[in-house]
Amino acid sequence: MQFEHKEALEALESTLSEKNDVVTIHEQTSQQLAALQKKLEEREQRVEILQAELDHLNQALSSDLRRKDEEVCEQAAALAEKAELVKELQSQLAEAEALHASSSQQLQQQLKEKVETLERLEEELAQYRSEASSNDVEFHKTKAELSALLHKWQEVEETNRTLQEERDSLKLAGEDLQGQLDAARKQLASTIDEKTSAIDELRNQLESAKSSLQHERETSNYKISDLSKDLDREVGEKRTMQVRLEAQDEKIGDMKALLAVCQSQLESRTAEVQKLEARAQQRDKEVEDLRSQLMTLESERASAQSRMQAAEEDADAQKALVTSLKEQVLDLKQKLAKAEGLRRRLHNELQELKGNIRVFARVRPSSERSVVGVDEELGTVMVPHNGQSNGFRFDRVFPAMSSQEDVFSEVSQFVQSALDGYNVSLFAYGQTGSGKTHTMFGSREDQGIIPRSMGQILGGVEGMRESGWEYQLEASFLEIYQEHVRDLLCAEEEREGKKYTITLGENGRHDVSDLIYRRVRTMEDVEEMMAEAERNKSIAKTDMNERSSRSHTVFSMRITGRKAGVGGQQQALHGTLHLVDLAGSERLAKSHATGERLKETQAINKSLSALSDVFVALSKKSPHVPYRNSKLTFLLQPCLSGDGKALLIANCSPIETSSHETLCTLRFASMVSSCELGKVSSRGGGGGGGGE
Repeated sequence: MQFEHKEALEALESTLSEKNDVVTIHEQTSQQLAALQKKLEEREQRVEILQAELDHLNQALSSDLRRKDEEVCEQAAALAEKAELVKELQSQLAEAEALHASSSQQLQQQLKEKVETLERLEEELAQYRSEASSNDVEFHKTKAELSALLHKWQEVEETNRTLQEERDSLKLAGEDLQGQLDAARKQLASTIDEKTSAIDELRNQLESAKSSLQHERETSNYKISDLSKDLDREVGEKRTMQVRLEAQDEKIGDMKALLAVCQSQLESRTAEVQKLEARAQQRDKEVEDLRSQLMTLESERASAQSRMQAAEEDADAQKALVTSLKEQVLDLKQKLAKAEGLRRRLHNELQELKGNIRVFARVRPSSERSVVGVDEELGTVMVPHNGQSNGFRFDRVFPAMSSQEDVFSEVSQFVQSALDGYNVSLFAYGQTGSGKTHTMFGSREDQGIIPRSMGQILGGVEGMRESGWEYQLEASFLEIYQEHVRDLLCAEEEREGKKYTITLGENGRHDVSDLIYRRVRTMEDVEEMMAEAERNKSIAKTDMNERSSRSHTVFSMRITGRKAGVGGQQQALHGTLHLVDLAGSERLAKSHATGERLKETQAINKSLSALSDVFVALSKKSPHVPYRNSKLTFLLQPCLSGDGKALLIANCSPIETSSHETLCTLRFASMVSSCELGKVSSRGGGGGGGGE
């Protein structure tokens, strides 16, 4: 019996050990399931991140492709417009060449319109070239971005393949774990059945042992007298056995409780495994969805590649069109350069036909009765004096109501000649108080020739810059006072030691040593120079004028233009514009000048006489022209010889008391009008007689 109890105890201990092994396996399985679940969660997060990146890349790619399609459409429309403009320009150029045989005035007007059209087209072509260059850079940038997106897409596909392999590996591991769980479950059920059978068998044995003990007890009672000694021993053994049985019962109870706990844990783990299986199925479904999305993205990527290829083909076509347009632009630039040269030549020929030396007459407004008659259409001025009517004819006459703008509209042609590279001088001549300074300088509200000329030059330079010309403008302001040159841009105390010698310079110009030349970029620069010169100018009060200029003032502008030509050749223009406000001529009988004023008047009249001698020599075509007889004529020699150009504006007072001075002024102007320079063959001059 003791041996059977010992075997039962050993079997029970073995069962407990097996239970512990099952629990250990279950715990390991739980840990593996937890690790697997964590890894699945990490993979889910990574898949979500990759999905977000794919969505973002898809949106960016779609947006860029839409934008490029719109830009390509816009560029195609713009190119079509530019092609139409080029055709229109070519047609206009053909018409301009066909009209070349028309009159000089018509040709000049049409040429001006064609030049404006060419300049506008040049601006549009330059703007388009900038836009095309910007679009080309943007296209290459977009192409690089698409290449980067494609590379990133390939990385995403590689990552998806890696995730698929890992998912398959995890699925296989899950299937292995599921098999282990099923095997452990079957083994646990089998073990529980075996242990239950063993416990039942042990119970049966215990019952049998109890029955046997009861039988032996009854037998012992019958034999109590004979076995008294054995009874005590049996009682002790019985007590010991009862203790052991009670302990065995307690162990069996503990085993039942442990078995119940294991059963509960097994059920809990089974539920967790079922949940994991459900989540794994959900993940499989999500992976299938991702695979479907990847296939969709692959299709979209193929479509994007197709569109990109089409865009590249369009870009190649655009490049070819741009190359063609560049060739057309180059051709147009060459035609524009020829047209500009033709314009300069025609303008110069027109000026030579009108006369390189021309004379305008302008009558000053007066509150007194005017005795001077002006006929604008005939270009004549009538001056009565001593009972005789003296008539003169000039290139252009301006009555008293003429504005500064009316005068400059005629003068502007000479300013254009200076821009075209010729030496040009404009004189304001007349008696003191006849309006010379107003004609040349004007006021802030009503500008004269000098500020208007500077505005025309600055505007012309800005317009020519768009055609590739670069200009440098340098200005000086001097006065000739009693045959001494003074720099009006230099304070009197700073002139000491400076010689101001007139010398032969480069490019057909005459230079003045030590003279200040300032760069001119804006009208503010001109206004500042004029204000400074006004402060340093020599003026005085005489009986004929409250503020009389006691010197000749000369505002000079050097114009240098350069343009890079075909084959590295460079075109250059060197023009000079002298704007001269001559000192007023005076009769000593009227001015009553004495002392220093007398010397100034004599110097002024002598200088004007030297100027008159030059014009007389030119009118008589004398082989010797006395340019060096005065500082003024020597300085202006390039404008009064060769292909130089000069304009004399004779300013007249209309009142009767000034009729003698007006008559002298017009006679001088008439003599100048008979002079010729350059290619002009004949031109009507002034006429009229009459004595004092």
